[in-house]
Amino acid sequence: MRKNKSGKEIGIGRKVLSIVAITIITITYLSVFKDIKAASTATATLTSDATNSSGQTIIGAGETFTIKVNAQSNDGINMFYGLLSYDTDKLQLVSRKGTSGWNDSSNTEQSEILVFNNTKTTQEVTAYSLTFKVLADITIGETANVTISNIAITTFLDTEDSSETRVNIGTRKFTITTGIGVTPITPEDDPSVDSNHQVEVDADNLIIKAIQPKTTLANFRNLIKTNASTMVVRTAAGATVSESSYIVTGMNAIFNGTKTYTLIVKGDIDADGDASHYDMANINAHRLKNRIITSEILLVAGDIDKNGSVDQFDMSDINAYRIGKRTVL
Repeated sequence: MRKNKSGKEIGIGRKVLSIVAITIITITYLSVFKDIKAASTATATLTSDATNSSGQTIIGAGETFTIKVNAQSNDGINMFYGLLSYDTDKLQLVSRKGTSGWNDSSNTEQSEILVFNNTKTTQEVTAYSLTFKVLADITIGETANVTISNIAITTFLDTEDSSETRVNIGTRKFTITTGIGVTPITPEDDPSVDSNHQVEVDADNLIIKAIQPKTTLANFRNLIKTNASTMVVRTAAGATVSESSYIVTGMNAIFNGTKTYTLIVKGDIDADGDASHYDMANINAHRLKNRIITSEILLVAGDIDKNGSVDQFDMSDINAYRIGKRTVL
């Protein structure tokens, strides 16, 4: 056998031995570590039943709300841990507890949240609930925060080393905006007004109309009497209205979070809270049939003299108001 030939054969033999060795190591590794899984992923969220479709949570003074602590893991979850903090100058903690099926081992003195479940699921679960009350003397429009920090979950029921199944999530914060409670005056929750006020309440159709132009929300509150604990005013799109903002045709006043009244401002056809030459132009286009007003609330807003139609007489009334010949509409 030649040297170069034997040398070539020796090189091939070494390659074969290397492949066999790698194959043996791979098989051994897979057999020993066959239960190794990808790292767990997990999420945690804070939600409230008081949150509206726009994602806002607006709570009146003296009202309570509940926050649900939710968690989910791709490997399942059987323990939730976190540290609770909140704005004590704005909120009072009424109750805290594990939800159904979750054993509460929390240390309330240290504001620790620690709950266990004897089963696990990969579905999102509500592990804990917190109920707060907004303090009665809270300023309108302030924000208050509820925070849970150092959030962690475990993903297996039985393990010798719990750190192997622990997933750290971090911090989650929930923010509310504070409204205001209305002082009880009348025995009904429905709003009413004094006889000398021009504001009119139509309880049958859930409308508050004849509101004067350039009426701020703060001034509007002084016109309304109600036994409801809260009155929150929002735009037609659901956004919160500040106390200094004008009431606009189409806004909603919500009493006790359940009964909603539509607000109508006199002469406010273009929904800016005022009666101006723009509104006169809208009425003129309507009466000339160039652009018909079809909205019932806008027709009510434009019918200044209450004769059942929106016409040149209403334009005349708005013009007298805007140039100062009339102080009210």
